[in-house]
Amino acid sequence: MTLRGEVRGGVIVLEGGSTLEEGTIVQVEPIEESAPKLRRGSAAAILQAAGGWAESREEMDEALEYLRQLKQEEVRQELERLKKNGAQT
Repeated sequence: MTLRGEVRGGVIVLEGGSTLEEGTIVQVEPIEESAPKLRRGSAAAILQAAGGWAESREEMDEALEYLRQLKQEEVRQELERLKKNGAQT
């Protein structure tokens, strides 16, 4: 059985009014706060995700190549937009 709760005033208050019998031995494991959403393709997002491929070097290489191609396309499109608008590159 797993119950969720929140610490209030140093006491764990269980959700939904759940209670346990007096003297029940429990194990408490804090839940990590969700990390802030990172901008897709940012260095921080790539570094955070990279650990997911720690066991597969080939998969990591493929993912990094895919990201490189996406970035190259993004840069190409931006250069085209700038040329179209008369900006110098």
